[in-house]
Formats: sequence, structure tokens, C-alpha cells
Amino acid sequence: MFTLTRSRLVLVALILVVLAGSIIFVALTAARLILDDYVGVQLHRVMDTTVIRELRHGNAGSPPYAISFVVPESWVYDVRTHINGPTLVFEYLLGENESRVGEDVAAAIFYVAALSNDEYKEERDNPWWSGVAASTDDTYFVWDMRAGTPSGLSEAEFEALAANVPAILESVELTPLD
Repeated sequence: MFTLTRSRLVLVALILVVLAGSIIFVALTAARLILDDYVGVQLHRVMDTTVIRELRHGNAGSPPYAISFVVPESWVYDVRTHINGPTLVFEYLLGENESRVGEDVAAAIFYVAALSNDEYKEERDNPWWSGVAASTDDTYFVWDMRAGTPSGLSEAEFEALAANVPAILESVELTPLD
């Protein structure tokens, strides 16, 4: 007759733990791949948690605006918008805290949508955040997300922009920045 000894119980427990861990790993990997495909961004591990990437002004015919967002968890966003067209070039550099990926990607995209929209030109040409640093020829901005909600938008306007994220995502064209 088959009896469960202590050693067999430990073995069964270990097998169950490994099996559960494998299932969780596969589920998380699948979720990340689905999210990567839906959002349309490439996720990269950033080893240096103080990275800030700046993409400078291109040529006069097609000037890309470059914005680097830095948060306490060292998430870095690089975004270029071509002012004369709808093309957004977006690369998302993933820091250590992966749980906020959807929220922060959405935040970066709708802020950039506002920047590239002539309706927001006045806000685009002025610092929205206390942590802003803009070059004298207005070719790039560096914003610190820890500064809080941009002063150029009310909370309601902020949420209204967030509601437009799905439509904005459909217009995103991705190309590698490197």
C-alpha cells in the first residue's frame, strides 16, 4: 500500500511549487508579450537606473522633438514627434518596476499627443512641469514626472486625454531609435 512519508510529502510539495512557478512564469511572459503587441512598444531592461536619453533636433525639414521622462523607479521614455505629420516614434525603456507598464506607457503617449497637437501649441512652447528643462531653440524637453500633474492641464483635461489613448495608439508608427 502506498503511504506518504515525510520525504515524499516534501518531494510532492517541491514538485507543486516548481509547477506553480512555471505556470506563473509562462502566464506573466504571455501577458507581457500581449501587452507589448497591443501597446506597440519595445520593452528593454535598463541596467543603469539613472539613464536619461535625449534625442536632439533633426534637420529643418523634419524636426523631431525629443522628450525624456524620468520617474523614481527610473523609467525612461524617449519620444520623437514630427510636427508636420502624424508620425510618432516611440521607444519605451523599461526600468525595474514592471507593474506600472500600462499606466506609464499611456501617460507618455497622451502627453506626447498633446505636445504634437497645434491646439496645445501654447502649452507646448512653455514648461508644463516644474522639472522641465528646454533647450533655447525649443528642440527638446526633459521632464521629471515626479513634479506632478502638468500645470497646463486640469485633472479633467488630463483624464480626457487619457481616454484618447486607444486612438492615439492606432496612429503610432514604430521604428527603432538606435
